[in-house]
Amino acid sequence: MTEEFRFETATGPEDEKRLVGLYHEVFPGERVDELAAVFFRHLPGMGPEHWLVAREGGCETIAAAVALIPWTWQVGDARLRVAEMGLVGTRPAHRGKGLMRMLMERFAKRLSGEGFDLAAIQGIPGFYHRFGYHYAVAMENHVHLPLERIADPVAADENRVRMATLEDIPFLLAVDEGYRRAHLLSSVRGEESWRYLLGESRGTEYGSDFWIVRGDTGEAEGVCRIAADGFGDGLIVSEVSEALTGNSLLALLRLLKGEARKRGKPHLRFNLHPDADMVRIAMETGAGTGRPYAWQVHVPEPAVLLWKMGPLLERRLEASCFRNFEGVLRLDLYSTAVDLVWRKGCLAAVRRAGEGDCSHSFCIPSDLFPLLCLGHRTWQELQYTRPDIFPANQYVQPDARSNASGLLVSTLFPAGQSWIRCRY
Repeated sequence: MTEEFRFETATGPEDEKRLVGLYHEVFPGERVDELAAVFFRHLPGMGPEHWLVAREGGCETIAAAVALIPWTWQVGDARLRVAEMGLVGTRPAHRGKGLMRMLMERFAKRLSGEGFDLAAIQGIPGFYHRFGYHYAVAMENHVHLPLERIADPVAADENRVRMATLEDIPFLLAVDEGYRRAHLLSSVRGEESWRYLLGESRGTEYGSDFWIVRGDTGEAEGVCRIAADGFGDGLIVSEVSEALTGNSLLALLRLLKGEARKRGKPHLRFNLHPDADMVRIAMETGAGTGRPYAWQVHVPEPAVLLWKMGPLLERRLEASCFRNFEGVLRLDLYSTAVDLVWRKGCLAAVRRAGEGDCSHSFCIPSDLFPLLCLGHRTWQELQYTRPDIFPANQYVQPDARSNASGLLVSTLFPAGQSWIRCRY
C-alpha cells in the first residue's frame, strides 16, 4: 500500500496550509492545527525541512506527517543535539497502511545523517517502544494542591510578581543557567527561544504567563511559569526557579491561589520535579504525591553519546576509588557492545567492542541503556524487575572482578535529578 504514497519533506507556505488541514482532521476540537502553523512559521530552529510527510500518490494532499523538533539538552557540561518527534498524525482514511512506520524509518535516518545525539517523544503510552523509544527522563508531574489548604494573599504580596517582558531576557537566561547547574540533564533555551516563549508561543495551546518573582529586597529573584490552558482543571505551574527563598516561595504560593481563583481553577497542579522546593512545600501543605510520566528516549549511537559525556564521566571517576583507572569497560547491550577505554583516569576512546577479553564487562539490554546512561535509575534499581542487567560474571562465576565491574558502573552512571523545561 505504501507505493501509493510519496515520502518527502515539506516545502513552502502551501504545505503549511496542508499540514493545518491534516491536523484539523486528525485532532478535531483541539488546537493542534494552530500549533502546527505557529511551529511552521516561528519556532526557532525549525523550517519546512523539519516536517516529514506522506503525500497521496498523484497529488499534493498530505496523508500523514511527523515533525522533527530540534532541541538542545545538556548533561554535565556536554550539549546534546536532540530531535523531538512531535505532532504525529495520520488521516483516519489512511490508518493501517504503514505510513507512520515509513515516516519513522525516515526520521531514524535523519537522526544518524544529521548527527543527533538523542531522539525523544512525549507520546502515548506503549506505542513507541516498537520503534526503540523507552522511558528515560521524568516529565509531567501531577502534584495537586487544593486551594483551601493555602493562605490567602496579603497586601505585601502584591508587588512580589510582575509579567516578564522582552527586556527581561538577560535575567531569564541567567535563571536558566542556575536551573541547569541544579540538574543532571536539562534543556537549553537561548535568546531566540525566549523571544518565542514571550511572543508567538502565547497564541498556542502551550502559551504561558511568565512571572518575574521579587525577593524581600524588591530585586528580581526568579521566575514562575503558569500555563494558559493545559490538561486537567487545575492551574498548571510548570516552572519555579531554584533560586527562590522560602519567603518568596510562600508569597508565590499565596499569589498562585489568587490567580487560580481569578481563572476559576479549583486547585494548583505543580508540574515540577518531585524534589523541587515548591513541590516539597506543597506536600507539607497538603498536596497529594505526584506520579510523573516520562520522556521516551532513543539513543541512535551509544558510543557517540558516551564520548560526549566523557568529561562528566572523568570527573565522576576522579572523585572515586577508580581515580587513575586504566582498563576497558565493556557495555554489552546484547545486540551490540561498546568499549570505554580508560588511560590513567581519562577516557581515551569509546568504540564498538572488539574481540577478546576486557578488564570489566557489564551487561545491559539496549532498552535500559538510556535509563542508566541519563541517570534515571541506578542499575541496581533496574535489576529489581530486569535481572538481565548485571556485571557480566555475577550469575555465572562471581569473583572480585565482577563485583568491581558493578561498582565501576555505579560510579560512572549514578542516578541524578533531571528535568526538561519546555522550549515552546
